[in-house]
Amino acid sequence: MSGVPRFSVVVPAFNAERTLPCALRSVLNQVERDFEVVVVDDGSTDGTGAVARAMGDERLRVVRQDNAGLPAARNAGIAAARGEFVSFLDADDAWMPNYLMLMGSALAARRNAALAYCDAWVFQDRTGRVRRQSFFERRHPRVQVPADPKEFLLLHLRGNFFYVGTTVRRSVLIELGGFREDMTSLEDYELWLRIEAAGHRVVEVPEKLALYRSSAHQMSKNSARMNENLLHMLDLIEQRPDLPAGAHAIIAARRAAAQRGLVGATRPHSPSGIRRSLRKVLGRAWHSLPLLESWRDELPPEVEMAFGDLSNC
Repeated sequence: MSGVPRFSVVVPAFNAERTLPCALRSVLNQVERDFEVVVVDDGSTDGTGAVARAMGDERLRVVRQDNAGLPAARNAGIAAARGEFVSFLDADDAWMPNYLMLMGSALAARRNAALAYCDAWVFQDRTGRVRRQSFFERRHPRVQVPADPKEFLLLHLRGNFFYVGTTVRRSVLIELGGFREDMTSLEDYELWLRIEAAGHRVVEVPEKLALYRSSAHQMSKNSARMNENLLHMLDLIEQRPDLPAGAHAIIAARRAAAQRGLVGATRPHSPSGIRRSLRKVLGRAWHSLPLLESWRDELPPEVEMAFGDLSNC
């Protein structure tokens, strides 16, 4: 492979031999062809590295390292990347064929934007069914996102509404030092906030350009760890001297909520723990009602056209 690619696709992978082929096929099938793929095999004990090498595409490289965790694996991918843009794809997710094309177009149209984020379909690992509500429909604020990075930061501080598969200018990742390796979750959220706090603009691509896998083993299901990392992240953000007015009040409110959540996760018989358990039970009951089923029986046409079905994902 010669020349410098426009995109570097970074895929951190740990024991991902089952899901990695689908992720990599979705990259190799992109409409945009000017890319390289850096798979970071983070000390896998299965056939992850062999699966990646078996794809047989000269644009794909495998970087092997001792197990160091997801943030370190992403940073290793950034260090190996050569493209103008770095696009992040987890080994259990996938992209629609126009992901790179539309994300690149959004950043090219806004030269002062450092990061592009998009919507995603959500699909069940166990069944392959796609959720009726997209990632944005569950998480995105019901307001017009502001163009000013400081105003955007205030909105984003209230809750993370990014799908992890963002595309970022490599120069900005180098400038800010990549992901914090002392975080075991929310390291992506912390970096996005750091990009915004540094004054860089963000652009939204409001289309469903990815497939996000929902499974029982995701880090986000560990409430205690998520709240611990959220508290750590809020401490880090609060120390910045460049926060806009209003940021500290938002941080204080989120810290109080995270502390309550941590108590509920670690002390299930406390009042907050009982409330948390009750919400989970009621949530499961709500989505079990036939008329309120969360998952589609048929794939959205664009997903079916791109993947046939999700049985191979």
